[in-house]
Amino acid sequence: MGVLLFVDFFDADVVAFGHGDAHLLFRQYSISKLPRPRPWGQFRVFPVPDKVELDPKTESHAPMPIYLDGHSTTPLAPEAMEAMAPWWHAQVGNPHSPHLSGMLASQAVETARSELASLIGSDPQELVFTSGATEANNIAIRGIALAALEGGIGRRDIVVSAIEHKSVLSSASSLRSAGFRIIEAPVDVNGIIDISALERLVGIETLLVSVMAVNNEVGSIQPLADVVRIARAAGALVHVDAA
Repeated sequence: MGVLLFVDFFDADVVAFGHGDAHLLFRQYSISKLPRPRPWGQFRVFPVPDKVELDPKTESHAPMPIYLDGHSTTPLAPEAMEAMAPWWHAQVGNPHSPHLSGMLASQAVETARSELASLIGSDPQELVFTSGATEANNIAIRGIALAALEGGIGRRDIVVSAIEHKSVLSSASSLRSAGFRIIEAPVDVNGIIDISALERLVGIETLLVSVMAVNNEVGSIQPLADVVRIARAAGALVHVDAA
């Protein structure tokens, strides 16, 4: 049995289930069977019942839920859909193929790479497109570690915050078998990395420091400028999961 959070919001209650799944539960939904709430911060906390039943009197015209879990899966922006639509239908092509359709697709990919590089102030060749954040995190963390091994770099410490996404923690953990030491930096009660602790953990043996930009469950924004300052002072690289 998990935890259900109800927060008054106009004529509705916001319901958040465990790991960020959230939707809007309107008052016409029956919550009469829920036990008496226990205070917890500014929220009211309820044990989750086996199921939340709709009120039979209003079920037939219950409104659709409002989606509030955009950090987990973000609805496609209309502009992105418009830009991609031709490549899903009329202009289909593998950008690695030598025929005309492939060449046109490759040109579109490189145009997008150049536009994105211009937007963030980088060289286009510094940008690598991946299928998603999990692949990107694995490429960055394992790629840096394996390159260090092949290049004879002796640093073997990888520091990650204790609340990183599983794709970061698992990728880092897999490197223990290659001789790396994985160190978790603690966070405070608000999910913010403890900068004083990080300063003590990062040193001359540190190869990489990995800290996410914003936590995907509680929304805490990490002090990346301080993280970068500490890592650079020790000569370590920095990886940021900003997905």
